[in-house]
Amino acid sequence: MCESTCGMLASAAHMLAFAPHLCRICLEEDALERLEQPCGCTGTQRHAHHSCIQKWVNEKGNTECEICHQQYKGQYRCVVGMSVQRLALQVAHVCLQVMMQDVQW
Repeated sequence: MCESTCGMLASAAHMLAFAPHLCRICLEEDALERLEQPCGCTGTQRHAHHSCIQKWVNEKGNTECEICHQQYKGQYRCVVGMSVQRLALQVAHVCLQVMMQDVQW
């Protein structure tokens, strides 16, 4: 009995190790060895591609997981995303236009 149970457990462990898992950011299936566990999240939120987490960090402007509130483990750098820079430029442009209208009147 133990041999059949041990065999089934070994087979299940093998299937889990090589089964496709989902990246929580891009939602693409990938092999477990290509995904990371960047924080304390569990279940379907546990795995992500390194590049997906880095893009997310760049977009939101910090390295803290918004779900479990832990800092991401690994080599992640917070670089201000282009969308944030564009927004800052647009705000500055509108402010400049308003100031110029006040000066002209």
